[in-house]
Amino acid sequence: MIIYSIGLGIPFILSVVLIEKMKGIFDSIKKNYDKIKKVSGIILIFMGIYVIFF
Repeated sequence: MIIYSIGLGIPFILSVVLIEKMKGIFDSIKKNYDKIKKVSGIILIFMGIYVIFF
């Protein structure tokens, strides 16, 4: 039962550690969200044009 409990708990512990490390990346995404949104929109428009004409 102890091995089962440890195996069940390890993914949750790893996810907490990884989420803490990813907070910096999420903050930078939030700071640059407008730029990311504009670039993504432009890429989406070009891909749509590409699909229509090629």
